[in-house]
Amino acid sequence: MMNNLHVPVFNTAQINSKRVQILEEGIERLSRLLEAEKFTFQFTRLPSQNKKLRKISNGISQLLSKEEIIAPMIAPAYSDFSDGVWIGIGGNLEESWAVVEFQPRRANRDDIGKEDFSAAMLIIHPVFAGANTPEWLTLETIINHRSVVAETELQFEVLSSFIFPEPRKALHINTVRLTLRCQNVDGSFMDFDVGFIPVTSVPMLHTIINKNLTISTEQLNQTIKMSLIFWLPTHGLYTFNLFSFSVRDK
Repeated sequence: MMNNLHVPVFNTAQINSKRVQILEEGIERLSRLLEAEKFTFQFTRLPSQNKKLRKISNGISQLLSKEEIIAPMIAPAYSDFSDGVWIGIGGNLEESWAVVEFQPRRANRDDIGKEDFSAAMLIIHPVFAGANTPEWLTLETIINHRSVVAETELQFEVLSSFIFPEPRKALHINTVRLTLRCQNVDGSFMDFDVGFIPVTSVPMLHTIINKNLTISTEQLNQTIKMSLIFWLPTHGLYTFNLFSFSVRDK
């Protein structure tokens, strides 16, 4: 007597519908990335390969070179969680905050002794618990203004990615704005637009050289503190991962 064979029945229409949905989501992600890249391109240009660029020290670069772990912690607003690196929040601090974590670069060895390395990573996980979103949420770092040469172009390199636990919605921004802030001796400050980096879900290196961004000798003479500001999204669930950051001039 032959056993009955149970052959699975697939709903072709459902399979095709799912494929279409996956393709549509992929096309939407690519469209967002293209829009972000096109937007940022107007603020950037390729660096000259013939000129050596001088590194300018900053808090984030120093943090990424450290070997000590920073366990997940709520970063107090406008107070260093690492030397020269802090979180800025505009709004009710009981409704919005950021959990920060740092994982240093480490070596990994497999079963056959082959060694590879995991990059250092600064992790920013914002929490928006209130009905109202904050006016701003920023990652900020000190820049050694004494190393900046007047009237020279500055180059910024950022290797970063975003993680979105939920599907991205239309209200999510496609770019993150960067601002260079000079605090003056009289308490005022001057902001300079650096440019934008795209919001990407895979680690990507972004190089910004804004030919319109040069600091005058007069401004440098008045500056007592210089910082770079990342204007992060102020809504939604996401994590911002920063793997590398540098500031250079010519």
